[in-house]
Amino acid sequence: MDVIDIQFLDKYYFLLIIFVPFIIIYFYKKQKNTNNFKFLGDLKKVFKNNFYIFYIKVILLCFIFIFYVLVIANPNLPNQKQEISKNGIDIVFALDLSYSMNAEDILPNRLESSKSILDDFLSIQETNRV
Repeated sequence: MDVIDIQFLDKYYFLLIIFVPFIIIYFYKKQKNTNNFKFLGDLKKVFKNNFYIFYIKVILLCFIFIFYVLVIANPNLPNQKQEISKNGIDIVFALDLSYSMNAEDILPNRLESSKSILDDFLSIQETNRV
């Protein structure tokens, strides 16, 4: 079984995961303060039914934060060398990019026409290095 070797280019962003417990504590205290009904016992019972919804929201927020940290840590696969043996020739193109290539004697202009011809030529090249 192949093991994928993932490297993180910015490993110091993983230190942001330290803030996950603080996020949990913040939302727990915020939730505890918002449902503080002293004289309305019926409303307090109604809001106890939303107990699980609160924890689902906090867990989702923590997962989002952790995945965000993973993304900004910039995961990459290391470069792998792969030998490909091809028989062919080396081809080099030089393309004129002067102002005269914007002339519209060939539609849409000379430069766009030469790009499309070059693109068609490159698409049929399999063994030649261009």
